[in-house]
Amino acid sequence: MSAPLTPQREAIIRQQQPGDWLSGAWTIREMQIDGTDVWQVLNDGTVLATLPDWAGNLALWIAETHEDVPELLAMLGRSREDARAAHASEAILQQQIDAQAKEIDRLRAQVADLEGAAVCPSRITTWLRTAECVMPVRHKGDHRNATKNHYWDDEHADAPTIGGGGAS
Repeated sequence: MSAPLTPQREAIIRQQQPGDWLSGAWTIREMQIDGTDVWQVLNDGTVLATLPDWAGNLALWIAETHEDVPELLAMLGRSREDARAAHASEAILQQQIDAQAKEIDRLRAQVADLEGAAVCPSRITTWLRTAECVMPVRHKGDHRNATKNHYWDDEHADAPTIGGGGAS
């Protein structure tokens, strides 16, 4: 495999193209000069090169390369533009993926909070053998208090449970 085409090498190849000064059709013909078989490369009928008989494939390559190399250079330019566009699209998509991942994390945290609020770890739910809180508001901590039978924080953690007995 050859090395990647550097911008400097590409510029040299582009400079070496005959361009407009030899823009007509290039063809080859087989003929005899002084009794010797030869191949000629022509540009609109003007002889550009005369090669020995054994170099017929080279003459064909010269004629076809005149059209093929500019075509390949144009394809290279389009490929580079496509690659730049794809890279820009990839960057935009990655930003969207990152934003969506953050939103997923935020929503998962919100679901966890909501699920946590829906399951009450208090002694009253344990005593009733249910995971659903019977209190009408969201709260933190246990539901027991010596006088009110419920509270909203852990300040009264040592209060007796409903149904008698001390803290367990």
